[in-house]
Amino acid sequence: MKPVDSTLDLCSAPLPAGSVVGRGQSLVPQLLVSARSAVECLEAIRGGAEILDLKEPSEGALGRVTTEQLARCLTVLEAQSANITISLAMGELLDWGAQLDPSRVAFLNVVRAHKHRIRFLKFGLAGCDEFSLRANWLDRLSGLRTHLAEPVEDDEAQAGTQQHDSVPAEPYLIPACYADWRQAASPSPGEVVSALPELVSAGMLIDTFIKNGTGVFGCLTTAELSRIARECRATGVFLALAGQIAAGDLGAVAAVNPEIIGVRGAVCREGRQSSLDGELVRSFRNQLYKTFQLAVTTR
Repeated sequence: MKPVDSTLDLCSAPLPAGSVVGRGQSLVPQLLVSARSAVECLEAIRGGAEILDLKEPSEGALGRVTTEQLARCLTVLEAQSANITISLAMGELLDWGAQLDPSRVAFLNVVRAHKHRIRFLKFGLAGCDEFSLRANWLDRLSGLRTHLAEPVEDDEAQAGTQQHDSVPAEPYLIPACYADWRQAASPSPGEVVSALPELVSAGMLIDTFIKNGTGVFGCLTTAELSRIARECRATGVFLALAGQIAAGDLGAVAAVNPEIIGVRGAVCREGRQSSLDGELVRSFRNQLYKTFQLAVTTR
């Protein structure tokens, strides 16, 4: 048996487009923790999170933090020299039209200024299964790539960009479909997997749209999720699995064997809307490693 290396940093090097996060069958998924503030960011890091996901839970499944929250979090992380992969929840794709409102322009300016630090931008696909939208959610994501490639409009943000001229490429755009995809009017996970080669993305996320206590495993079976994970690997991309996952679900997570597992409520003191606790992050991470060690010994 190959031992699990609890110090392994799977995302310390850039991910080539279209490749799976480098992880063998005997290694645990990376732990993604969603934080809404600079204080919570530091708590997540203290607890051992490998991917820091900036998200405002009061704004929905993939609620976007404000531009001010984003800038503050990134400034604190820079000051701490925190070597951690950063992900951003960008809200629902349908909220990003061809003409962006000033708040979204300002948000993208901060993203572009710090693109050397941001690895993943996650866009929810709620509403994209409406007949008139089925064909163009891929086009919408491609259009956002164009916005990201535009020059930074804010002078202060531009100065931040100039400090990192040697840094490569843009963040990866990650489509987020929903396990409760019928309620979300989202494309099904199977449809999204099939579209990934056209998108040329690094991976996909499965989450839950409605946060009512019915988690991802209450919406899709382990067999269904395992099949999606295999299809992702065959395509050369990662699967990130989230959606009200608790410690009691880790056995099922091990059966699915995704590359990334995302949590929020499981590491907060009183549910996903309350404060994130670094000790709860550490406890969850330890349980994750123990569960996968056990899974390895029985495979």
